[in-house]
Amino acid sequence: MNTLVLKRTPWERFKKGLFKYWEYYLMLIPGFALLIIFSYAPMYGIMLAFKNLRMKKGIWGSPWANPWYLHFKTFFDSPYAYRLLRNTLIISITKVVLPLSLPVIMSVTLFFMVDYWNSYYSYVYYCYDPDLRPLQVVLREIIKKATGDAEAEEYVPTITVQMSAIVFACIPIICVYPFLQKYFTKGVMLGAIKG
Repeated sequence: MNTLVLKRTPWERFKKGLFKYWEYYLMLIPGFALLIIFSYAPMYGIMLAFKNLRMKKGIWGSPWANPWYLHFKTFFDSPYAYRLLRNTLIISITKVVLPLSLPVIMSVTLFFMVDYWNSYYSYVYYCYDPDLRPLQVVLREIIKKATGDAEAEEYVPTITVQMSAIVFACIPIICVYPFLQKYFTKGVMLGAIKG
């Protein structure tokens, strides 16, 4: 028995795949649009740096600069080049870099302050000098002394000493936090919410 096998052309296979997976191809459109808008469209304006622009001829009709770095050489030979570059850098640092980096720096600083303030094991493992004891080690020794004899005259309940130690350990961070709060919330939320 003879069977007839029809081979599809590449165009027919493409059309079949296009109609079969049309949702996936539809999702590619925004990506291609962004690629064209932000990668290829700006090239049109970048060409201005390398052309001798004639307004009547437009960008495409104007001749290329000879040598190609002519406009850059003119700019850097200008007496105003240093002032323009300096002002551009100062404005971009003060208006963009610092306002965006300050919240992050303050958030990281607050995290490190809390971590350093609560350091206990670094002293226990590495340091044996009693004059260099951090607050947490001192509070731990006070709590150990308070868990003494319940029949003693000056007995203080253990829970009272523990709660006092917690409050005493938290006071400095509680005093610092209100000053860093606005930076802390901005730094934590910097990349979280858009719009």
